[in-house]
Amino acid sequence: MKPNPRNARSSLRVVIVVALGLLPFAFAGSNAPPPVPLGLPAVPFPANNPSTPAKIELGEKLFFEPGLSVDKTVSCASCHRPDHFFTDEAALSKGVRAQLGDHNAMTVLNAAYAPHLLWDGRSLSLEDQVRYPVTHPREMNNTQ
Repeated sequence: MKPNPRNARSSLRVVIVVALGLLPFAFAGSNAPPPVPLGLPAVPFPANNPSTPAKIELGEKLFFEPGLSVDKTVSCASCHRPDHFFTDEAALSKGVRAQLGDHNAMTVLNAAYAPHLLWDGRSLSLEDQVRYPVTHPREMNNTQ
């Protein structure tokens, strides 16, 4: 089933907050308790990195920001496409200067629950994981 592009942007906020473990703050101002994805425990987030609505908004902006790549052409959303369930259809994702990466972009859906991140599992937190694609020479190649 192909995702509906009209729903992709509205789904993004939920994906980002779930991926970053910020779901409780995505529903600020609502009297209803924040929903927990069916069958999953409450979304975990680090005690030493408390979440705020401002952090959620910043995370959404950074997810779409191509200025994070060395040539200002690639954002996280370039490969983790909202209209493709936050992955892409390519066997190998393309980074800066249309270079092929080592893998395809895995989905970021429910990433907050993953005990290990990246294809080889070398990252144990979302805060650590983000540095790898940003600095990878064929992904975003930004070492500034």
